[in-house]
Amino acid sequence: MGKKYAASTRGFYDTEIHGENIPEGAVDITDAQHAALLAGEVSGKVISADADGKPILTDPPAPSLVDAIAALVKQVDADADAIYTAALGNRATEYAEAEAQAQMFKDSGYAGAVPAYVKAWADATAKTAQWAADDILSTAAAWRTAQTAIRANRLARKEAARKAGSVAEIGAVKAQWSAFVVAIKAQLGLV
Repeated sequence: MGKKYAASTRGFYDTEIHGENIPEGAVDITDAQHAALLAGEVSGKVISADADGKPILTDPPAPSLVDAIAALVKQVDADADAIYTAALGNRATEYAEAEAQAQMFKDSGYAGAVPAYVKAWADATAKTAQWAADDILSTAAAWRTAQTAIRANRLARKEAARKAGSVAEIGAVKAQWSAFVVAIKAQLGLV
């Protein structure tokens, strides 16, 4: 009694459970082999059969061009979203309001009542309201520049992926995107 593997069904069988309902040509395997095969499958390998019908682990087949394009397009969007989340979290509206108030204060010649968001930053840093407004605007400008670069690269890489004629070309586009992600994260201090 023990475990068996049937290449015809690509399935495992236990003689105690399946009895006589095991496909013809199934080969005996040990519990250790069964566990190793399942562990390999969990780590991304594929269970297939060798010429004798014995189960072996192999690399999965290369993705089709359509699958590779879809995966890269999805990854590009997910990476861009992750950068936005890491840089802004859920504070995008707060930062937008701080920028608007800082711009209004600057446009007034730094005169009059100090807007609340500018005052909060000035108080927190023990600096002047003018410094706080300028710092908020400088930070916002740097973010807008990064945001523009992210958008431009995201759209360009997705379009390059869609126009790729081979999986190898997808690999090149993926490498370009990955290099950009590393650079923009470093620029934003996210690494």
